[in-house]
Amino acid sequence: MAKKKPLTKEQVRERARRYETRGEFTKQDRSAYYRAYSKGWLDEVCEHMVDLRRKWTDEKIRAEAMLYKRRTDFQQNSNQAYQAAVRLGRLDEFCAHMEGRSLDSVYLLELEPGVYKVGLTSSELMGKRLDQLKFENPRVLIMLKLASDAPTVEAWALRIGEKVPELHSEARRWTPDQLKTVMDGFWEERA
Repeated sequence: MAKKKPLTKEQVRERARRYETRGEFTKQDRSAYYRAYSKGWLDEVCEHMVDLRRKWTDEKIRAEAMLYKRRTDFQQNSNQAYQAAVRLGRLDEFCAHMEGRSLDSVYLLELEPGVYKVGLTSSELMGKRLDQLKFENPRVLIMLKLASDAPTVEAWALRIGEKVPELHSEARRWTPDQLKTVMDGFWEERA
């Protein structure tokens, strides 16, 4: 069976024109949406769409975070606000009122050759976290408690390489050079 050719930018643009919102696009044509996302074309192919994305200001993030007592609840119930806080590098500040463990540790797993998962955990749960993951034979490359903000380091690493959403939302395909960049970046955070 011949391997399918990846969608071109023009093919993705044509398919995106059928939809009025990004939500509709992602639900109705996942392959075209993820191709646009992974190639950095999403804003361009969606420019005709109605933008329903919420603009997260400091005040809106803080107000949203105040609705939750635990970080996991905040992440699960308001992931857009949570991710905005991570992108700003201020998750700890917005979650200071919350109880529970701090996400102060980052880990890196090799799921298959060239495909890696970056994740967060607390130093108290670091060993248990591996038991919770549902991957077949992942190889642990790094588990580090970071002095600086672990969510920021995770967000930085997730901007590198190509997404592999069929394995996990935090899975990335990296070249050996990209892996080295991430590994070096993790160790720099320890200094």
